[in-house]
Amino acid sequence: FYDARNVRSKLKMYYVPNARMDRTKHDEEVFTLKYFCELLNSLNFESVCIFDPHSNVAPALIRHCTSMSSAPFIGSVLRDEEIEFLVFPDEGAHKRYNMDEQFISFYGKKIRNWETREITGFKLSTDTDKDLSWIEGKTALIVDDIIATGGTIYNTIQELKKCGVGKIFVYCSHCENQVLTGKLRPLLDDG
Repeated sequence: FYDARNVRSKLKMYYVPNARMDRTKHDEEVFTLKYFCELLNSLNFESVCIFDPHSNVAPALIRHCTSMSSAPFIGSVLRDEEIEFLVFPDEGAHKRYNMDEQFISFYGKKIRNWETREITGFKLSTDTDKDLSWIEGKTALIVDDIIATGGTIYNTIQELKKCGVGKIFVYCSHCENQVLTGKLRPLLDDG
């Protein structure tokens, strides 16, 4: 006799759908990550392992959840390239990825129109005693989890170029197809 209710399986996810929809700002917005996690929980997995969640919300909502870090992948970029400082396009990435204190890091402060989701302003900041003149001519690694249209990365690159940064590398855990039609597209074409 086979009883499907007693079959337990494990799930490994390299991307959590709706991961960026982990909060709402207005009553008319839908907390879509919550509903995806409810669906996932209804499947009664023995364990769920997700790669580099966008925030701590998905692991908190998914039962029996663990997460895999992207630190080994970032570490390999740091070893393979002559990176002199790290840049996190926003404070969330700065909190998640600022793992290596041997690197000086800067992070972006975005001003966003929540209705259109458009970034209307951007400024680089740091928690160190270095000012922006220090990065001139140096090699940067921008680290983020999800690139959708590339607007945040685009603004980060533009700000770094204004400061005279030499080379810029980008690491992301997840890149959506929209990046091919967003602001970042001309920079991808230029290399």
